[in-house]
Amino acid sequence: MAKKRHNRTDGTTEDTRDDTEKRAMIQAIVIAILGWTGFSISDTSIKLLSDDYALSWILTINGALGFLIALIWLLTVYGTRGFHSTKWKLHILRGIMVTGVSFFVVHSVSRLPLADFYCFIFTTPILTAFFSIIFLKEELYFHRILAVLAGFVGVIILAGPQMSTFNIGVLAAVAGAICLSLSALVARKIGHQDPLPLYTLLPSLFIFLFNAPSALATGMPTPDMNALLFLLAAPMILLGQIAFCQAFARAPRASVLAPFHYIQLIWGILIGYFLFHEVPTVATWTGTIIIVTAGFFLLYKERRTERLTRTER
Repeated sequence: MAKKRHNRTDGTTEDTRDDTEKRAMIQAIVIAILGWTGFSISDTSIKLLSDDYALSWILTINGALGFLIALIWLLTVYGTRGFHSTKWKLHILRGIMVTGVSFFVVHSVSRLPLADFYCFIFTTPILTAFFSIIFLKEELYFHRILAVLAGFVGVIILAGPQMSTFNIGVLAAVAGAICLSLSALVARKIGHQDPLPLYTLLPSLFIFLFNAPSALATGMPTPDMNALLFLLAAPMILLGQIAFCQAFARAPRASVLAPFHYIQLIWGILIGYFLFHEVPTVATWTGTIIIVTAGFFLLYKERRTERLTRTER
């Protein structure tokens, strides 16, 4: 028996809508992976730069370069019409949140062991899914909760050591994760219609303005060959911010992208092994397998839930 196609009032069929949403979901996932890959490359550059430069200077220079690249891109490709957006308030709000992420992350890393920090900051997917249900009114399904919790379990296994004593670093890490989660939801509200450089213009400017005073207070750094890494870090941060915003704006549901945040851990394993000669442990491989499995499990369940929902209509 041929499958019945239900016509909608706008002239489309259920199959057409299914295909459109499926394409949007795949595009969002690919863009998200690209964005988080950009962040991973920038993190590696910052790790290398931190041996010679204060964190405040790294943030200040990256913010300045990111702002200049975005501004030149915007004016060259779009001209003054690139500034014509109806979402300026949301862009400003997201810029403030991204600045908050950078501030809290720096203060957390300086006070917590790195393993502890990642255990907290990678609660972001769980918070994103949670806030999606509260603010975006997305439906609460058991498989979504199970997928993000499984991913978090993988992070804990990867981190290995148990959480150390509670201090301000813990609060900073949690605050950073909350800011990152909320910025993803604001990105969905902004949408993906504005010029691409506009999505990183204000975040880069705000990061520069916020960190410049403390950077200047430490004195001017002496440039060396490692300074060339800024030319890699800044564009990768730019790529990450734009792709991050575009992915959450295009995704049919923000919670679908949540487990793919953990792709950074996979890059961390590869970069750590080939660049820093860090050999992955059994816990590392176990955690990674759990994380990847959680992501594919969520994709499978989301697609199945959609089909069942449309069959019942």
